[in-house]
Amino acid sequence: MDNWGFMTDKAAVVPFTPGTIVHRDGMLSTLYYRTKEAGLIEKTFCGDKIDHDHFIRMFDESKKILQILCEVENAGEKTENITPVGYAWVEAPKGVDGARAAMCGFAFFRHTRYLRDLGMLGLYYWMKGLKITVLHGVMIESNKAAIAMLSNSAL
Repeated sequence: MDNWGFMTDKAAVVPFTPGTIVHRDGMLSTLYYRTKEAGLIEKTFCGDKIDHDHFIRMFDESKKILQILCEVENAGEKTENITPVGYAWVEAPKGVDGARAAMCGFAFFRHTRYLRDLGMLGLYYWMKGLKITVLHGVMIESNKAAIAMLSNSAL
């Protein structure tokens, strides 16, 4: 599992870094256009209407650390099929081990029955893999899916 992040048998959170299964040409554009097609750009970015170029710069040239949220078929076999259903990010974690904080965000552009698994795996990746202990985020009132997920989670 050298090119994976954290996963279950059906869901994976994979860092968007060289050498991972998700780090390929067109992935950032795919994320942008799927989010836009789902009508979720403004909800994802708290009312901002960002365009494609801004989105690419935001994740390719900034201090945001991006993870791709994927459904997985045939986990553990050599022919893993992944389907991106969203993405998550943290922005420039600050601090030292045991006292590290970061701003964060999630976006799901496709319905998945693994939403809760992917959300929890994303949090686990940040806390375990990146050693972040405090997460800060903003959620707009109209984002009912995010409110439901967070109000029902046992964090």
